[in-house]
Amino acid sequence: LLPLYPARDSQSVNPDSAVVFVVDTSASMAGQLLAQAKEVIKLAAMQLGQSDLIGIVEFYGNKRWTVPLQLANNYLYINRALSRLNAEGGSVVLPPLEEAYYALMNVKATTKHIILITDGDVQKADFVSLARKAAADKIAFSTVLIGPATQVAFLADIARNGKGEFFHVRDNLVLPAIDFKEMFRQAGSSLRQIGR
Repeated sequence: LLPLYPARDSQSVNPDSAVVFVVDTSASMAGQLLAQAKEVIKLAAMQLGQSDLIGIVEFYGNKRWTVPLQLANNYLYINRALSRLNAEGGSVVLPPLEEAYYALMNVKATTKHIILITDGDVQKADFVSLARKAAADKIAFSTVLIGPATQVAFLADIARNGKGEFFHVRDNLVLPAIDFKEMFRQAGSSLRQIGR
């Protein structure tokens, strides 16, 4: 078994990048949507370097660290944790986003990123203020919409204010390989559509 790396140990390596994925595991994400969200995270983790940090927070009416912030090369642990995710419950997303923000505030890294993955069917809150606050603290805030284009404007606005990027994965049969390291280098507000 690969060793686990608590946040305090992994921070000592001064990673180039630290990224926290906030993934929607509410009931509306059941089936293919959640499967695709998991794959986005798996493929993105493979783009991170040996000394980069990754964390995963899920929200389902409550919040939980599925993967506490740790070295991104711990693929076996990350994949096992993702395999245990199930879609159930509500969609209150602001508390887990705040959890990700405060975790990254306590990490020394060259680039920091919060990435929200959702179908957009979430409880409304003042996400823009949090995105602006994160950006002011040099934490980019990006969004990934999985599924139909019903919440494009809402999620694109969060990414724009968070100086991150908005991705729309339109085809549920397409498993995207998104290079988040490129996002770190070119944080902006462009729209990337994956699938057809």
